[in-house]
Parts: sequence; C-alpha cells; structure tokens
Amino acid sequence: MASFTAIYLSNQIFGEFDPYFIKEYGAELLESWIFIDYKDKMHSVTFNMSSIRPLLTYGWREMKDVFGFGINQEVDFLYYGKSVFGFMCSKPLDCYCQIPIYHSRFTRFSYTVEFFLGLTTDNVSKPFLNVFDAFEEFLRSSNFEFILLCCDNGCIDAIDIALTDKPFITTSVGIGWNNFCVRGEFVAGDFLCFKFTVLNGSNVTCVYKLN
Repeated sequence: MASFTAIYLSNQIFGEFDPYFIKEYGAELLESWIFIDYKDKMHSVTFNMSSIRPLLTYGWREMKDVFGFGINQEVDFLYYGKSVFGFMCSKPLDCYCQIPIYHSRFTRFSYTVEFFLGLTTDNVSKPFLNVFDAFEEFLRSSNFEFILLCCDNGCIDAIDIALTDKPFITTSVGIGWNNFCVRGEFVAGDFLCFKFTVLNGSNVTCVYKLN
C-alpha cells in the first residue's frame, strides 16, 4: 500500500507534499481527496492537480482540527486508491532543518541557493525586476531563458530572463513581474526569498515571504 508525507506549517495556507507520489499515481488522482482516520472521521481536501508544485489546498488548514494534530508537523498518509487516504500519524518539526527535501522551505548548503529581495512601491509595480550582485551572477551563469516562480498560494508563473550587455550590463526578470506580485499576493514591505535547487540545474524557484 502506498504512502506519502505532507508538511503542515503555521505560516503556509496550503500543504506541500512529496511530488514523487504524483509521479507514481497522478494519472488516477481526482481533484477532491477524501481523508479518514481509525475513528472514522472524514475530511475532504482539494488537490491543485499540479505535478510541478503539488499542493493540498482548500480544506487543508482545517485538517489539524479534524484529526487532532498540532502546527508545524510532518503528516503521514496511506493511499487506499480512488483518491481515498488514511491519516496515519504526525510528528512535530522542531526546526526547519527537519523539513524534507521536496519542500519549498528546505535549504542546504551547496544543494540550494537563496536570494532575498525587499519589495518597495517602486519595484513591486514595474513590469520587470532588475536584479543585482549574487542574484544577477546566478541567473547569468545558469543561462536560463526563463524561470518558473512558484508561490505558497499555488501561483506558478513562467517569466523570461532579459540580459543586456551594452551600453551597460543589466539583468531583469520580466516582463510580467508586477502581475506575478499581484497573483502571488506580494505587496510593498514584504521581504521575499527566491530559492533555487542548484544540483539539478532547475529553473524552478520557490518564492515566499520571510516577514
């Protein structure tokens, strides 16, 4: 019988879970998932139907109250088939270092790289975002034509990388940056993290608020 884990964090509205489960069973999964426990409690949660950033969305926040587990937990589920799941157990995450590798908040030196940006009334409203220093060097050395920006609310946007060398060097994320901020629910005053996985050369970046 198959199983998978999901992460319940106090500062995330939706639940991230292991994408390998989707690779194995994605073809048979429905949008609505039913969860039950040994006391016959039942709860329905919506799956966003994404293989890039699989999320448990509507109904996820209420799950801890239905099945009686705390915040900041790794939750284990069994898969019975036909989008029906059993709640097995949960265990607390005492620090972010215990977060599994598939999660957006997982970081590890030489495996992931993070860049940080403070949003202002100026840069949040522009159709493109100029990047500098280490972030600029990373994008240029990676030779990405575009990057996929993934947010906690399930928003995924593909945005081109624009490079110019004359009359001076500029590196920009856009066009579409301002629309991404709206869709991602980012506003002036937010402090963002852009997290990339470097070992596999992926152009997917998880973008989330640190404040």
